[in-house]
Amino acid sequence: TFGIPSSYLILIPFTACVFILIQTNLATLRCEGKHYQHFIKEIQLPVITLIISLTTLIFLIKDWRYQCVSLFISSFIYLLLQKNKNSLIKEILPDFNAKKILEIFTLSAPLIPHAFGGVVMTFSDRLFIQEYVSLKAVGIYSVGYSLGVGVLLLSDSIMKTITPNILKELKEKKTHTLKRNAVLFMSLFLPLSFVYTVSIYMIFPLLVNDKFQDSRIIFLMTSASYLIYAIYKYLFPIFIHLKITHTLAFVTTISALINAYLNYVLIQQFNEVGASIATIISNLMMSILSLVLIITGWKKNGKQENN
Repeated sequence: TFGIPSSYLILIPFTACVFILIQTNLATLRCEGKHYQHFIKEIQLPVITLIISLTTLIFLIKDWRYQCVSLFISSFIYLLLQKNKNSLIKEILPDFNAKKILEIFTLSAPLIPHAFGGVVMTFSDRLFIQEYVSLKAVGIYSVGYSLGVGVLLLSDSIMKTITPNILKELKEKKTHTLKRNAVLFMSLFLPLSFVYTVSIYMIFPLLVNDKFQDSRIIFLMTSASYLIYAIYKYLFPIFIHLKITHTLAFVTTISALINAYLNYVLIQQFNEVGASIATIISNLMMSILSLVLIITGWKKNGKQENN
């Protein structure tokens, strides 16, 4: 558990349940085409989390525990701020439709190994760092990584907003809009990522304890890795449209194996920086493999329609 007390691990299932409610609420807004409301609610949680985190870090807890406490508190505050709380329960218990549930399961089941592969890629680096470097290095890496993940959150938020529109246009065979949506995605994502990265870099000494200042390079490299990962994020809705989500298990397995091997090799050579290098390479491989599978699936789908 990387030295994490069991009392803090107990918070995980409670926070996960709240997170599921939040994500279900956001998904409903996206599917209903309520983009403005979705955008407002999407940025509410990060803003609340940031305020609670800074307050907790400055006035109450001056170590890693502030993140656990802040995430737990901010999630519940977010739920309390929602005007229509009854709708959250209704969304968890939709009308039973066997055909629709089977269709969803067919698309979603292959994503289970895909999710496990993501977990391997997220935590294997910390295991190798603890084994071959030190527990302190795990802390340094985790601090830089957690701040760098902000770039991932930006791409995720933007994609959640535009994905329903992408799927709708693909269903209507408006494939020419993919380029336009890609430009829209990048025109939002790249400037915001640049501002976020530069801002965090400048105030880094204020955010991080002196003994974790070495994590700045980890932060920059993690930000770069998630810039690359954004390619995969944009391609994900196309996997759903083409109904080839089963191929994502292959993509993630290959990327996870590459990531684990590179972690083993590079961490012994470059310490925690090696883990960041491994993440950049594996995210690049994931994006390239995804692009190749999309092109292949698109050509195959086109031939089937012609026949």
